[in-house]
Amino acid sequence: MVYNKSIMEENNIHIYKSSYSFRGIPDQKDYANHIHNTYEILYFLQGNVQMIMGGNVYKMKKGDLFIAKPFTYHSVKVVDKSVPYERFVFNFSEDFIPKISKEFFKNARDVYNIPLTHPIYGLMDEWKKICLDNTIADIEETQKEIFKSVITLLSVFVDEKEIKPLKTNKVIERILEYIDQHPTEKITAQKIADEFFVSSSWIVHTFKTHLDISFMDYVNKKRILYAQFLINNGLTPTQACEQCNYSDYSTFYRQYKKFLGCVPKNDKNSVTNK
Repeated sequence: MVYNKSIMEENNIHIYKSSYSFRGIPDQKDYANHIHNTYEILYFLQGNVQMIMGGNVYKMKKGDLFIAKPFTYHSVKVVDKSVPYERFVFNFSEDFIPKISKEFFKNARDVYNIPLTHPIYGLMDEWKKICLDNTIADIEETQKEIFKSVITLLSVFVDEKEIKPLKTNKVIERILEYIDQHPTEKITAQKIADEFFVSSSWIVHTFKTHLDISFMDYVNKKRILYAQFLINNGLTPTQACEQCNYSDYSTFYRQYKKFLGCVPKNDKNSVTNK
């Protein structure tokens, strides 16, 4: 069973989308790696899966709540498809976050484990019941209010035990940070190799094996997401193209459509859940 419901405001700035999913036989092809310019929360209920967050790989446990910040690469890896996979996913823009919670999300860790006794656990259980009951009136507003309560409670959540990843790659983490900090530069594998004293072939191989995405696809998608951000904040597509250092508009246009599924002038800042 898959339940999806989304709410988006017309000004393309305030975004909120929620998704509840239960898959008896999870298939890896349904969980592509992705990056977007909104926050994402994944709340894990059951399954034998791993979460890739940048250079870190985590084993998911019941009650784990993952937070992917805007422009953070993340994906789900199915370890055993004989085990059902169940989770909630929420995507939302920064403007959707209450003022009391903004500092928490700015400095949030990759993952927190929510105890059975915590109010967030109870709210998520209530949300699941709502998703499965199609007779409830005003289900969209009910969901929205529950989610606002969840992110407000997160701002005062105290979790002294930091969850360690199964494995991490510090060099990849530093490279991803560098790419994040230089969204308008023309970045190549050789340039990164020179910057971090590794070979370009190592970069190409490691991105593909560790992140399951080619190096150039990662770089290009980051640039396009930044261009989308610029357009949503008032720049014209042509100005965004120039600021992101594309040599010609046709290349920018093709990549925009490839990675976001829409052309610049028609961009609705779509949110993808996997």
